[in-house]
Amino acid sequence: MFGPRLASTQNHLKPSSLKKPKQNVTQFFYSQAREINEEQPSARPNSTMVHVSFYRNYGKTFKKPRRPYEKERLDAELKLVGEYGLRCKRELWRVKYALSRIRNNARNLLTLDEKNPRRIFEGEALLRRMFRYGLLDETHNKLDYVLALTVENFLERRLQTLVFKSGMAKSIHHARVLIRQRHIRVGRQVVNIPSFMVRVDSQKHIDFSLTSPLGGGRPGRVKRKNLKAAAKNLIIFIITISLIDLHHFHHHYQSHRPW
Repeated sequence: MFGPRLASTQNHLKPSSLKKPKQNVTQFFYSQAREINEEQPSARPNSTMVHVSFYRNYGKTFKKPRRPYEKERLDAELKLVGEYGLRCKRELWRVKYALSRIRNNARNLLTLDEKNPRRIFEGEALLRRMFRYGLLDETHNKLDYVLALTVENFLERRLQTLVFKSGMAKSIHHARVLIRQRHIRVGRQVVNIPSFMVRVDSQKHIDFSLTSPLGGGRPGRVKRKNLKAAAKNLIIFIITISLIDLHHFHHHYQSHRPW
């Protein structure tokens, strides 16, 4: 009694009737390359498959320390994280990585001759960038001063640090909250990135956003709610006083009627 049904089930399970699994991008390219080699064997006599390269479209932004449990480094990093209000040590490692690349470029330029056109062109560009971001004073116009830069020089130019030191925030952590909640602008642009590097000519334009309650904009949600409740209570109070006065007037009129 189960014969025909089993036979039909077996027919459905044949390899020809099964659906082929979907190929990912890598399998698709390899299959296409295999078909090309089979159709044109003389085109590539010494190879059996076309080489497919895969490139990263991004670069590293930080570098982990080689010794993860070095006590002196851990204490120094923890101090900087607390002093400058960083979220995690990755933000500190990102600054260290940027500093190491800048110092490496300066070190490579110093190995060249002083009259080398590459050293003159790239060295002046590097120094202009340091002046623009306030990392170096314009009197320090030599590449040797770039090698003397520290992590603290970069952390001092962050928007979070400048907002706190300008007196706009109560603490370094309050400055981060203000920036993340879009209360701070640099010029006409609202900036919500605490690690934003502020240029020297933009430092005087740091202010509260025009749409922020702190900058004279619309009040916040809690304040609007409190104002609405206060207005409602005021209306109730005025109506109550009016009813009391009306009651006293009616009582006085009833007691002094001439008839």
